[in-house]
Amino acid sequence: VANAAARRDFTGAATAQAALDKANERLEDAMVSEGDDAKEEDSTPCKFQSRADLEEAITEVSKRINNAIEKKEFNKATEYQTELDELEKLRPTLPSIDELEARLKEVTSMMNEAIKNKNFKDADALHKDVDDLEKKLEEEKSKMALEENEPSSQESVPTFTNQTGDTIIFDNRHKLVEEINRYKALLQSALDAKKFKDASRHQQSLDKLEALKSMLPTAEELGEQLTKKKAEMNNAIQNKDFENAEKLNEEVETLERKLEEERKHAPVPKQKVSSAPVVIKAPIKAAFKDRTNSIDIAKAAAKAAKSAAPLRKMRPVSKLRPKAPLTARSNNTVLAVTQML
Repeated sequence: VANAAARRDFTGAATAQAALDKANERLEDAMVSEGDDAKEEDSTPCKFQSRADLEEAITEVSKRINNAIEKKEFNKATEYQTELDELEKLRPTLPSIDELEARLKEVTSMMNEAIKNKNFKDADALHKDVDDLEKKLEEEKSKMALEENEPSSQESVPTFTNQTGDTIIFDNRHKLVEEINRYKALLQSALDAKKFKDASRHQQSLDKLEALKSMLPTAEELGEQLTKKKAEMNNAIQNKDFENAEKLNEEVETLERKLEEERKHAPVPKQKVSSAPVVIKAPIKAAFKDRTNSIDIAKAAAKAAKSAAPLRKMRPVSKLRPKAPLTARSNNTVLAVTQML
Protein backbone atom coordinates (compact mmCIF):
# COMPACT_ATOMS: atom_id res chain seq x y z
CA VAL A 1 0.00 0.00 0.00
CA ALA A 2 2.79 2.43 0.92
CA ASN A 3 4.80 1.74 -2.22
CA ALA A 4 1.73 2.16 -4.42
CA ALA A 5 0.85 5.44 -2.71
CA ALA A 6 4.42 6.67 -3.19
CA ARG A 7 4.12 5.96 -6.91
CA ARG A 8 0.73 7.72 -6.92
CA ASP A 9 -0.79 4.41 -8.07
CA PHE A 10 -3.99 4.96 -6.13
CA THR A 11 -5.86 2.17 -7.90
CA GLY A 12 -3.20 -0.33 -6.87
CA ALA A 13 -3.13 1.14 -3.37
CA ALA A 14 -6.92 0.73 -3.06
CA THR A 15 -6.71 -2.88 -4.25
CA ALA A 16 -3.91 -3.66 -1.82
CA GLN A 17 -5.77 -1.96 1.03
CA ALA A 18 -8.89 -4.01 0.30
CA ALA A 19 -6.83 -7.19 0.36
CA LEU A 20 -5.23 -6.06 3.62
CA ASP A 21 -8.61 -5.43 5.20
CA LYS A 22 -9.83 -8.89 4.21
CA ALA A 23 -6.67 -10.45 5.63
CA ASN A 24 -7.21 -8.61 8.92
CA GLU A 25 -10.79 -9.85 9.04
CA ARG A 26 -9.70 -13.45 8.48
CA LEU A 27 -7.04 -13.07 11.20
CA GLU A 28 -9.57 -11.65 13.63
CA ASP A 29 -12.01 -14.49 12.93
CA ALA A 30 -9.26 -17.03 13.49
CA MET A 31 -8.26 -15.48 16.81
CA VAL A 32 -11.87 -15.32 17.98
CA SER A 33 -12.39 -18.95 17.08
CA GLU A 34 -9.36 -19.84 19.21
CA GLY A 35 -10.85 -17.93 22.17
CA ASP A 36 -8.32 -15.09 22.08
CA ASP A 37 -9.40 -11.49 22.12
CA ALA A 38 -8.21 -9.73 19.04
CA LYS A 39 -6.29 -6.65 19.98
CA GLU A 40 -6.62 -4.07 17.31
CA GLU A 41 -3.67 -1.82 16.95
CA ASP A 42 -4.22 1.81 16.27
CA SER A 43 -3.64 2.13 12.59
CA THR A 44 -3.03 5.85 12.67
CA PRO A 45 -1.96 7.36 9.39
CA CYS A 46 1.60 8.59 9.09
CA LYS A 47 1.80 12.20 10.24
CA PHE A 48 4.90 12.88 8.14
CA GLN A 49 4.35 14.12 4.62
CA SER A 50 7.93 13.67 3.50
CA ARG A 51 11.20 11.97 4.40
CA ALA A 52 12.65 15.34 5.41
CA ASP A 53 9.98 15.79 8.11
CA LEU A 54 10.67 12.29 9.40
CA GLU A 55 14.46 12.88 9.53
CA GLU A 56 13.91 16.13 11.39
CA ALA A 57 11.82 14.32 14.03
CA ILE A 58 14.46 11.58 14.33
CA THR A 59 17.17 14.21 14.88
CA GLU A 60 15.11 15.94 17.56
CA VAL A 61 14.49 12.70 19.48
CA SER A 62 18.20 11.81 19.21
CA LYS A 63 19.07 15.14 20.86
CA ARG A 64 16.62 14.38 23.68
CA ILE A 65 18.30 11.02 24.25
CA ASN A 66 21.74 12.63 24.48
CA ASN A 67 20.50 15.29 26.91
CA ALA A 68 18.84 12.65 29.09
CA ILE A 69 22.05 10.60 29.18
CA GLU A 70 24.11 13.66 30.15
CA LYS A 71 21.72 14.36 33.03
CA LYS A 72 21.71 10.63 33.95
CA GLU A 73 17.94 10.42 33.43
CA PHE A 74 18.03 6.92 32.04
CA ASN A 75 14.27 6.32 32.36
CA LYS A 76 13.59 9.20 30.01
CA ALA A 77 16.37 8.04 27.72
CA THR A 78 14.69 4.63 27.47
CA GLU A 79 11.35 6.24 26.57
CA TYR A 80 13.00 8.43 23.93
CA GLN A 81 14.83 5.39 22.51
CA THR A 82 11.50 3.57 22.08
CA GLU A 83 10.11 6.60 20.28
CA LEU A 84 13.20 6.74 18.09
CA ASP A 85 12.80 3.07 17.14
CA GLU A 86 9.20 3.68 16.08
CA LEU A 87 10.23 6.63 13.95
CA GLU A 88 13.00 4.70 12.25
CA LYS A 89 10.50 2.00 11.28
CA LEU A 90 8.69 4.62 9.17
CA ARG A 91 11.67 5.17 6.91
CA PRO A 92 10.71 2.48 4.39
CA THR A 93 7.27 4.11 3.95
CA LEU A 94 8.80 7.47 3.03
CA PRO A 95 11.36 7.17 0.24
CA SER A 96 14.49 9.28 0.43
CA ILE A 97 15.83 11.50 -2.36
CA ASP A 98 18.12 8.74 -3.61
CA GLU A 99 15.27 6.26 -3.67
CA LEU A 100 13.01 8.73 -5.48
CA GLU A 101 15.72 9.44 -8.05
CA ALA A 102 16.24 5.71 -8.61
CA ARG A 103 12.51 5.17 -8.98
CA LEU A 104 12.23 8.14 -11.36
CA LYS A 105 15.03 6.76 -13.49
CA GLU A 106 13.35 3.36 -13.59
CA VAL A 107 9.90 4.72 -14.55
CA THR A 108 11.43 7.02 -17.18
CA SER A 109 13.19 4.06 -18.72
CA MET A 110 9.91 2.11 -18.75
CA MET A 111 8.12 5.04 -20.39
CA ASN A 112 10.76 5.36 -23.11
CA GLU A 113 10.53 1.62 -23.73
CA ALA A 114 6.74 1.84 -24.06
CA ILE A 115 7.07 4.74 -26.53
CA LYS A 116 9.61 2.74 -28.51
CA ASN A 117 7.19 -0.19 -28.66
CA LYS A 118 4.35 2.21 -29.60
CA ASN A 119 2.43 1.25 -26.49
CA PHE A 120 1.12 4.76 -25.98
CA LYS A 121 -1.53 3.83 -23.40
CA ASP A 122 1.09 2.53 -20.97
CA ALA A 123 3.39 5.39 -21.93
CA ASP A 124 0.69 7.90 -20.94
CA ALA A 125 0.21 6.24 -17.54
CA LEU A 126 3.98 6.08 -16.99
CA HIS A 127 4.27 9.73 -18.00
CA LYS A 128 1.88 10.68 -15.20
CA ASP A 129 3.96 8.64 -12.78
CA VAL A 130 7.08 10.48 -13.98
CA ASP A 131 5.42 13.85 -13.40
CA ASP A 132 4.33 12.83 -9.89
CA LEU A 133 7.78 11.53 -9.01
CA GLU A 134 9.47 14.69 -10.31
CA LYS A 135 7.10 16.84 -8.27
CA LYS A 136 7.66 14.78 -5.12
CA LEU A 137 11.42 14.79 -5.69
CA GLU A 138 11.46 18.57 -6.06
CA GLU A 139 9.44 19.02 -2.86
CA GLU A 140 11.73 16.67 -0.99
CA LYS A 141 14.85 18.51 -2.17
CA SER A 142 13.39 21.89 -1.21
CA LYS A 143 12.55 20.65 2.31
CA MET A 144 15.99 19.13 2.76
CA ALA A 145 17.57 22.39 1.60
CA LEU A 146 15.57 24.32 4.21
CA GLU A 147 16.65 21.94 6.95
CA GLU A 148 20.29 22.22 5.91
CA ASN A 149 20.07 26.00 6.13
CA GLU A 150 18.40 26.00 9.55
CA PRO A 151 21.41 24.69 11.52
CA SER A 152 23.70 27.31 9.99
CA SER A 153 21.33 30.06 11.09
CA GLN A 154 21.09 28.58 14.56
CA GLU A 155 24.86 28.25 14.85
CA SER A 156 25.13 32.03 14.49
CA VAL A 157 23.19 32.36 17.76
CA PRO A 158 25.38 31.35 20.73
CA THR A 159 23.53 28.84 22.88
CA PHE A 160 24.61 26.77 25.86
CA THR A 161 23.04 23.98 27.94
CA ASN A 162 23.90 24.31 31.62
CA GLN A 163 24.20 21.61 34.30
CA THR A 164 20.43 21.58 34.92
CA GLY A 165 19.61 20.97 31.25
CA ASP A 166 18.32 24.49 30.56
CA THR A 167 19.28 26.03 27.24
CA ILE A 168 20.62 29.58 27.49
CA ILE A 169 20.70 31.92 24.50
CA PHE A 170 23.29 34.68 24.83
CA ASP A 171 22.36 37.90 23.05
CA ASN A 172 25.15 40.03 24.50
CA ARG A 173 28.65 39.70 25.89
CA HIS A 174 28.00 40.56 29.54
CA LYS A 175 25.53 37.66 30.00
CA LEU A 176 28.17 35.29 28.68
CA VAL A 177 30.76 36.76 31.06
CA GLU A 178 28.37 36.32 33.99
CA GLU A 179 27.85 32.64 33.11
CA ILE A 180 31.62 32.15 32.74
CA ASN A 181 32.22 33.67 36.17
CA ARG A 182 29.53 31.44 37.65
CA TYR A 183 31.18 28.31 36.25
CA LYS A 184 34.56 29.48 37.48
CA ALA A 185 33.09 29.68 40.97
CA LEU A 186 31.58 26.19 40.58
CA LEU A 187 34.93 24.86 39.39
CA GLN A 188 36.77 26.36 42.34
CA SER A 189 34.18 25.00 44.79
CA ALA A 190 34.52 21.50 43.29
CA LEU A 191 38.31 21.70 43.55
CA ASP A 192 38.14 22.84 47.16
CA ALA A 193 35.81 19.93 47.97
CA LYS A 194 38.08 17.55 45.98
CA LYS A 195 35.19 16.56 43.71
CA PHE A 196 37.34 16.14 40.64
CA LYS A 197 34.63 14.57 38.45
CA ASP A 198 32.42 17.60 38.97
CA ALA A 199 35.42 19.83 38.38
CA SER A 200 36.09 18.06 35.06
CA ARG A 201 32.49 18.62 33.93
CA HIS A 202 32.62 22.26 34.96
CA GLN A 203 35.88 22.72 33.07
CA GLN A 204 34.35 21.25 29.90
CA SER A 205 31.39 23.62 30.21
CA LEU A 206 33.79 26.49 30.85
CA ASP A 207 35.71 25.66 27.67
CA LYS A 208 32.47 25.71 25.67
CA LEU A 209 31.55 29.09 27.12
CA GLU A 210 34.99 30.52 26.37
CA ALA A 211 34.61 29.36 22.75
CA LEU A 212 31.43 31.46 22.44
CA LYS A 213 33.31 34.70 23.08
CA SER A 214 34.24 35.00 19.41
CA MET A 215 30.53 35.16 18.53
CA LEU A 216 29.79 38.04 20.91
CA PRO A 217 31.87 41.19 20.29
CA THR A 218 33.05 43.46 23.08
CA ALA A 219 32.06 47.11 23.43
CA GLU A 220 35.24 48.20 21.62
CA GLU A 221 34.58 45.80 18.74
CA LEU A 222 30.95 46.95 18.54
CA GLY A 223 32.17 50.53 18.33
CA GLU A 224 34.44 49.65 15.42
CA GLN A 225 31.63 47.83 13.63
CA LEU A 226 29.29 50.77 14.21
CA THR A 227 31.79 53.22 12.75
CA LYS A 228 32.26 51.01 9.70
CA LYS A 229 28.53 50.58 9.12
CA LYS A 230 27.91 54.32 9.45
CA ALA A 231 30.57 54.99 6.83
CA GLU A 232 28.97 52.43 4.49
CA MET A 233 25.55 53.98 5.06
CA ASN A 234 26.80 57.49 4.29
CA ASN A 235 28.51 56.16 1.16
CA ALA A 236 25.25 54.52 0.05
CA ILE A 237 23.38 57.79 0.64
CA GLN A 238 25.90 59.71 -1.46
CA ASN A 239 25.54 57.15 -4.25
CA LYS A 240 21.72 57.44 -3.95
CA ASP A 241 21.47 53.74 -3.17
CA PHE A 242 18.66 54.32 -0.70
CA GLU A 243 17.53 50.69 -0.54
CA ASN A 244 20.93 49.60 0.68
CA ALA A 245 21.10 52.66 2.95
CA GLU A 246 17.85 51.57 4.61
CA LYS A 247 19.27 48.11 5.35
CA LEU A 248 22.49 49.62 6.70
CA ASN A 249 20.49 52.02 8.86
CA GLU A 250 18.72 49.08 10.49
CA GLU A 251 22.09 47.44 11.16
CA VAL A 252 23.40 50.70 12.62
CA GLU A 253 20.43 50.96 14.98
CA THR A 254 20.90 47.34 16.07
CA LEU A 255 24.60 47.92 16.75
CA GLU A 256 23.80 51.09 18.70
CA ARG A 257 21.38 49.20 20.94
CA LYS A 258 23.91 46.43 21.52
CA LEU A 259 26.67 48.94 22.25
CA GLU A 260 24.47 50.81 24.72
CA GLU A 261 23.61 47.56 26.47
CA GLU A 262 27.28 46.54 26.73
CA ARG A 263 28.35 49.95 28.05
CA LYS A 264 25.54 49.84 30.60
CA HIS A 265 26.93 46.61 32.05
CA ALA A 266 30.61 47.42 31.54
CA PRO A 267 32.66 47.28 34.78
CA VAL A 268 33.58 50.67 36.23
CA PRO A 269 37.40 51.03 36.44
CA LYS A 270 38.68 51.48 39.98
CA GLN A 271 40.44 54.79 40.64
CA LYS A 272 43.83 54.60 42.32
CA VAL A 273 43.95 56.40 45.68
CA SER A 274 47.18 58.41 45.94
CA SER A 275 48.84 58.95 49.31
CA ALA A 276 50.50 62.19 48.14
CA PRO A 277 48.94 65.43 49.41
CA VAL A 278 46.53 67.03 47.01
CA VAL A 279 47.49 70.51 45.91
CA ILE A 280 44.46 72.64 45.20
CA LYS A 281 45.05 75.58 42.96
CA ALA A 282 42.61 78.38 43.60
CA PRO A 283 42.65 81.96 42.38
CA ILE A 284 43.77 84.48 45.02
CA LYS A 285 41.57 87.48 45.30
CA ALA A 286 43.35 90.76 44.78
CA ALA A 287 44.08 92.57 48.00
CA PHE A 288 43.74 95.87 46.23
CA LYS A 289 40.89 97.14 44.20
CA ASP A 290 43.18 98.88 41.76
CA ARG A 291 45.51 96.42 40.02
CA THR A 292 47.86 99.32 39.12
CA ASN A 293 48.49 100.12 42.81
CA SER A 294 49.46 96.49 43.55
CA ILE A 295 51.92 96.51 40.68
CA ASP A 296 53.45 99.82 41.88
CA ILE A 297 53.83 98.52 45.45
CA ALA A 298 55.54 95.35 44.15
CA LYS A 299 57.94 97.50 42.12
CA ALA A 300 58.68 99.74 45.09
CA ALA A 301 59.38 96.74 47.32
CA ALA A 302 61.73 95.29 44.75
CA LYS A 303 63.54 98.65 44.40
CA ALA A 304 63.93 98.96 48.19
CA ALA A 305 65.34 95.46 48.39
CA LYS A 306 67.90 96.28 45.71
CA SER A 307 68.93 99.48 47.47
CA ALA A 308 69.25 97.74 50.83
CA ALA A 309 71.39 94.96 49.46
CA PRO A 310 74.56 97.07 48.95
CA LEU A 311 74.28 98.54 52.45
CA ARG A 312 74.15 95.09 53.97
CA LYS A 313 77.17 94.11 51.97
CA MET A 314 79.20 97.22 53.05
CA ARG A 315 78.71 96.86 56.87
CA PRO A 316 81.82 95.36 58.57
CA VAL A 317 81.62 92.34 60.85
CA SER A 318 82.62 94.45 63.88
CA LYS A 319 79.44 96.44 63.57
CA LEU A 320 77.45 93.27 64.00
CA ARG A 321 79.05 92.52 67.41
CA PRO A 322 77.01 93.52 70.52
CA LYS A 323 78.28 96.37 72.71
CA ALA A 324 80.19 95.64 75.94
CA PRO A 325 77.88 95.11 78.94
CA LEU A 326 77.61 97.75 81.65
CA THR A 327 78.40 96.47 85.15
CA ALA A 328 77.57 97.99 88.49
CA ARG A 329 78.25 97.09 92.06
CA SER A 330 75.62 95.91 94.43
CA ASN A 331 76.24 98.80 96.80
CA ASN A 332 75.80 101.48 94.04
CA THR A 333 72.93 103.82 94.50
CA VAL A 334 70.09 104.23 92.05
CA LEU A 335 71.37 107.64 91.12
CA ALA A 336 74.81 106.26 90.22
CA VAL A 337 73.36 103.48 88.03
CA THR A 338 71.09 105.97 86.26
CA GLN A 339 73.96 108.31 85.54
CA MET A 340 75.97 105.37 84.13
CA LEU A 341 73.20 104.47 81.70
